Amino acid sequence: MALDAVLNPDQRAFITSTERFPCFKGGWSDGKTMCGIVKIFVLAQMYKNNLLVICRKSFTNLKASTMKDWELYTGIRPKVQAKEAIFPNGSVVIFSHADDVAGIIQNINLGGFMIEQGEEFDDSDVFTMMSRGRLRRKLQLDEKAWEALDRAHAEEPPKPDMKAFYDYLRSHTGDYALNQGIVIANANGRNWIWNGWKRDATATEINEHSRKWVNPNRPGFMMIESSTFANERNLKPDFAESLRAMEHGTETEQRKYRMYVLNLDDEIDLEGAYYAKLMSEARVEGRIGRYKPDPSHATYTAWDLGVSDTTAIWFFQKIGQEVRHVHYYENNGEGIEHYVRYLEEVRKRLKLYYGQHFWPHDGKKRSADTGKELHQTAKDMGLIVTLLNREKKVTDGIERVRKMLPDCTYDEKECKKGIEAMEHYQRKKNEHMSTEEKTQFSDIPLHDWSSNCADSARYVSMAIRKIGGGMSKDRVRELVAAYS
Repeated sequence: MALDAVLNPDQRAFITSTERFPCFKGGWSDGKTMCGIVKIFVLAQMYKNNLLVICRKSFTNLKASTMKDWELYTGIRPKVQAKEAIFPNGSVVIFSHADDVAGIIQNINLGGFMIEQGEEFDDSDVFTMMSRGRLRRKLQLDEKAWEALDRAHAEEPPKPDMKAFYDYLRSHTGDYALNQGIVIANANGRNWIWNGWKRDATATEINEHSRKWVNPNRPGFMMIESSTFANERNLKPDFAESLRAMEHGTETEQRKYRMYVLNLDDEIDLEGAYYAKLMSEARVEGRIGRYKPDPSHATYTAWDLGVSDTTAIWFFQKIGQEVRHVHYYENNGEGIEHYVRYLEEVRKRLKLYYGQHFWPHDGKKRSADTGKELHQTAKDMGLIVTLLNREKKVTDGIERVRKMLPDCTYDEKECKKGIEAMEHYQRKKNEHMSTEEKTQFSDIPLHDWSSNCADSARYVSMAIRKIGGGMSKDRVRELVAAYS
């Protein structure tokens, strides 16, 4: 509570957020860990019998860093063996690492959770596990804690935004209590955090070093983003100067300065990325721009089917050697019917006529709802699909896409999300071989938000071999006239 007097505007904006999923992504020493711990502490103290989880990827870092930070900022020493902190009002904060979290939350309802150092996680699986279905604990206010707070505020009134936050907490109890899933992170390229909180979001400037991001299409998701210098008044002057010196240091120091001090997202994406260089060449050569569909050529689609995750669809034309990508679409949680309707909407809007629709081999899977094979369901709706053979090795397909990309063009507006995914798609980091100075990568692709799009691109590269040079509308008319 006493921290109110020394919080920076960006820190206070995060702590007082009542959004369901607040994220603080920032530079070194910007106070984000302290802010996350304060939020968990408040939720534990002001609601009785609350149950919260603080999660980090590895047990070593959880014990050596996160639990020590908790004691430093709250004064409450966690029980190391039990990995939990217990409050007098019955609230419990559990400290967990990624491998254990599923077992801990399997049959319990949480009042809140925090993922510490979120950039350490390859994907959003742990966040999704805790946020879907488990973040629903009914909470009751701890009247004794509020009486103590009232006495403290009588002596020293809080700042207006802090008062609004406390008023919000006090007015929400039971089914409407503040259940929050909190993420704390450093910049680490266009990873799952960038995809979930910043992609397609709109920024509002807090000050010259920090911003607030909100995405109207993702209710409850809010990000505070700041550089190290947003917290400069709380840094030792010699430490701040050593950070500034990195800007003009070695290449490695400059990269770290951009990532970990300025909090920029794009530094790591070139490392380990499969297609970043080729997509950059496409931009330089003008092959990413305004590429409308050619009305004299058929438009084909290549799908990556997501039964439990995202379905990704590239819409493309084969015009001689050119593979023209005219639209990209992805969604999740929808049945085949949704995508068939969407194809019709795109056809009308872009004035297309469709050729073949290419699906991967798993189009033979049966729907849990109907018992029918997925491609049969599509056929019943008027969509005839061509099933592609199963690929022995994903790396063979990646190499085939690399060979295809110099012939590809992309409509920048219609394919925006697909282009971003192609630029980001990368190898999985080799944790054991990597050092602070050099990141090593394995031959295995990282499965993250870009994977489905990249898999769909592999199916495009398979499909164009079946299409050949493509068939023009005039040739189709000739064949119909001659042989119908």
